[in-house]
Amino acid sequence: MNPHLLYVLRLALIGAVWGHLARRAAPWLIGLRERELPFRWPWLEALSMIAFGIAALPVGFSAPLPAVRIALVAILIATIATDVHRKILPDLLTFGGTLVGFAFAAWRPQAIEGYLSQWLTLDNLHLPRTLEPSLRGLALAVVGAAAGYLLLNGFRLLMALATGVDGLGGGDAKLLMLTGAFLGPHTMVLSLLPACAIGTVVGVIHRLRTGEPHVAFGPALAGGAFVAMIAGETLLDLLWRLSLGLLALPPAVLIGFYAFLLALLAVVLLRLRQRSKLYNQILDDDFASLEAELEPPTESTAGTDGEGRPKSDP
Repeated sequence: MNPHLLYVLRLALIGAVWGHLARRAAPWLIGLRERELPFRWPWLEALSMIAFGIAALPVGFSAPLPAVRIALVAILIATIATDVHRKILPDLLTFGGTLVGFAFAAWRPQAIEGYLSQWLTLDNLHLPRTLEPSLRGLALAVVGAAAGYLLLNGFRLLMALATGVDGLGGGDAKLLMLTGAFLGPHTMVLSLLPACAIGTVVGVIHRLRTGEPHVAFGPALAGGAFVAMIAGETLLDLLWRLSLGLLALPPAVLIGFYAFLLALLAVVLLRLRQRSKLYNQILDDDFASLEAELEPPTESTAGTDGEGRPKSDP
């Protein structure tokens, strides 16, 4: 058998085992009193097996060093498990994963610096090319993490002001922070495009099947990070070709296209604002239900502001 194929199959098997471990660990990571095994079907094991196998291929971010991609995929699988199970992203995964991303960036700075021309960010920060490589990689990871956290938190505040619905949680911003720490600022921003596409499709399917408007956005962010990591350059090339195609259209058609998009956005925002009381009540009910399932706070955590509370980390 081809040695590389054997390597891919071996990692895929490890991925299936990791998916099962993440499924079993999800209630413990969240801190639930009843730690029953989540999910009826082993879809997480299958997803993890496929993701690990693809991450073993010599493509995308850090292709010469698949350990970086495997580490990120492993953390993303764990976040998917907890977010789907109870719509919460524990700080242990998001903050801990961010620190792991910093460590990898300092250890293998050439991976994060070279992918999608992220060295341009270092030039804009006026960091000299003669700077220690590990410091340059760490600087990119820190910038990516800070940009991810601030970007999604800013979007969250704007959406709350525009619609009256606080649908994104602080945990989602921390997950994008983790993505930026591993992949850098350029790849982090690019990951939002497939994340929004995945979130839209999953949200529509969830709404049609259950009638509930609230669906966890963490898995979509994780999927977007994976797509950008594996196929970021291809995605960027497609976006460039699409932009050139749009610019080649007659001005009247181009104006009409963008006017349609703005009108569609306005309709969605207006719809959300009209139903904001209902959606906020659904969110409050979800949080109240989760709080009832959580273990009581220990003496060391009692009286704190509870940064890891469900209210702030759905």
